[in-house]
Amino acid sequence: MYSGPDQTGTMLFRTYGDLATTSSSQFVNGVQSVFNNGTPCNQCDHVDFLFWVPNHSWSICLHYNPGPGSYKQNFQNFAGGAIGKSVRWRGEC
Repeated sequence: MYSGPDQTGTMLFRTYGDLATTSSSQFVNGVQSVFNNGTPCNQCDHVDFLFWVPNHSWSICLHYNPGPGSYKQNFQNFAGGAIGKSVRWRGEC
């Protein structure tokens, strides 16, 4: 998770495992972009991201780089970015 669009700015969060929390103190604030830099792995190379953006939660599943499919996402259309709430590694989206 990055503070700028297209994986620029500061890296706000990086993980090799899941992030699952209900505590707002552990949320990642100001997320402008995300990128799945994982490698091929049976049942563990795609990532579900759960974000809060103004007025609703939003979930996306990203394939590992370079695809096929989406492996990155920008959130700069939301004032202040998105709030990262959870990350879960999984199999195919």
